[in-house]
Amino acid sequence: MQFPRTRYQTPNGGGVNLRYKPSYDAPIVTVIPDGASVSLWGAWNDWYVLQYQGYVGYVDSAFVTL
Repeated sequence: MQFPRTRYQTPNGGGVNLRYKPSYDAPIVTVIPDGASVSLWGAWNDWYVLQYQGYVGYVDSAFVTL
């Protein structure tokens, strides 16, 4: 089930890394710019599973405002 589209904000006004796995050690898939529209697919611990421009990965929930 896909959740509704949402927007997010980053605390520093920059972009946020979309990662391959829910870990800061995981490779970066792409960088999502501040205020971008993303699809929220779910959550894993303190990480959200997001889709952005065809890329799917994990972002720390501390960097996402729903």
